[in-house]
Parts: sequence; structure tokens; C-alpha cells
Amino acid sequence: MHRLQLTAELIPDPQNGGYTVYCPEFDIMSQGDDPDDAVANIREAVTGYLVGLRQVNFKSCLSKLGNQ
Repeated sequence: MHRLQLTAELIPDPQNGGYTVYCPEFDIMSQGDDPDDAVANIREAVTGYLVGLRQVNFKSCLSKLGNQ
């Protein structure tokens, strides 16, 4: 099992409430009602992305991040 440390940039939405969260390593965005919800949602989104990527070629993903 590989563990990756990724960035989660929380962006508050003062107009509509809630938060947008961005993972720049994979250019993935999600949202949530509060910071914890937003982080949980980005984890789910990144996990889904990596599961799909693994079916294609997981090693290319790791090399993209500079991990071996």
C-alpha cells in the first residue's frame, strides 16, 4: 500500500456558504458544507481517481509525483 501526502486548498465561499477544496497534485476539486466535509469529499474524489488510474497504470501516477 502506498501513502501519499497531498495538498488540500480550502477556499471558503462567503456568498453561498460552504467550502471548495482543491488538490493541485491531481487538479481535482470538490466541495463541502464545512472544512471537515470538504476534506472528506476531496479524499473520496482523489481515491476514486487513483482507483481508476490504477487500472490503467499506477506507476505512472507515482512517477508524476516523484515517488518510486
